[in-house]
Amino acid sequence: MSLRPLLIATIVAGIAAIATSQFVVRPHIRALGESRNRALLDLKQEKIVHEKTTTVLKETQATLASVEKAFGQTKSELAAANNKAAEQQRRANGLGQDLAQTKQTLAGVKADLAAWNGPGISVDQIRGLVAEVKKLRSANEALNEELRMLTIILAKTRPVDPEAEPSLPSNLTGRIVAVDPKYDFVVLDPGAAKGVLPKGNLLVSRNSKLIAKLKVDGVQEERSIANIVAGWKLGQVMEGDQVIVR
Repeated sequence: MSLRPLLIATIVAGIAAIATSQFVVRPHIRALGESRNRALLDLKQEKIVHEKTTTVLKETQATLASVEKAFGQTKSELAAANNKAAEQQRRANGLGQDLAQTKQTLAGVKADLAAWNGPGISVDQIRGLVAEVKKLRSANEALNEELRMLTIILAKTRPVDPEAEPSLPSNLTGRIVAVDPKYDFVVLDPGAAKGVLPKGNLLVSRNSKLIAKLKVDGVQEERSIANIVAGWKLGQVMEGDQVIVR
């Protein structure tokens, strides 16, 4: 008789344990599983964002390196142009001095010839003087021509006034391909091939609204670099914004 109550108590305890498992433990396990699934999904999304951020960072670093290289190349080209212009100027100055000396010699020869036209001058002396005059005249003409050519070359090689604003093609258009908001400079897709010139001014437009004004700092064949002009930044410049001539 004493085993029956014990058996009943054991059965009741088993039923209670099953009920507890179904109504308490099982929902808790389900909640833990859902939390784990959400955590795995968040981890996957974070990995995707991290990969995209890493890619953008590499592209930005590559663009910055290209910009720095272009800037260095532009400085080297400007220094070379200045050196060449200085050399041409020195040569032109030397030719000018030679020309002045030749003119002075020619004037002396003409004066001597005028004096020798008087009595006592032989025909051979006159012929020699005429030949000398012709020789000096030819040298003078050659020096004048060389001086003229050097003047043209010097005008072509002389660096552009850094303060002067060059005229850009009125139909020039393009897009912003990279922006550095920290240093306020941008990379444009039009370059020298489309008529972009250093120190030229451009406007940034978005949806027919003026965003900023740019001044070109460096130019490559298909790309150019420009700084955002202080006081003309009316909005945040973004990649894809249109670039036009004012």
